Amino acid sequence: MPTIKELREHIQGYDDDKVVAYAIWSGDDIDMMLGDELEDEDDKDPTDTQLLSVLTQEDKNTIINNMHHAHDCNYGLTWDHLRSELDDLLDEKLKQCCTCEQTFTTPGYPGKECPHCGSGNWVYGYIDEAVQP
Repeated sequence: MPTIKELREHIQGYDDDKVVAYAIWSGDDIDMMLGDELEDEDDKDPTDTQLLSVLTQEDKNTIINNMHHAHDCNYGLTWDHLRSELDDLLDEKLKQCCTCEQTFTTPGYPGKECPHCGSGNWVYGYIDEAVQP
């Protein structure tokens, strides 16, 4: 994944007056997107609050890296790509209890039982969209 330092080194050989198009995505965009969604009552997802609280800088770097390597030159990178990568990560971090149907996050609760009801009957992701870890 390129860093700002590597980007600066890459563009050193370009003429200062050369016209270029560019887009820079970073973990700040993830924070901004989740923050905006939390403020939008029509698009509010309670798990975004959980996800925002457990996302590490390493998680954000992984998301940006995945976007960088998976982008298509015909379509570029979009907020939909970012949301898709975020949802994939959410599936790895979020658990939903099949007994009480409450959600909880893996880093926030690494135990084998649901912190809400004590059941060991839970899935990664959501009950209706369970994923394999």
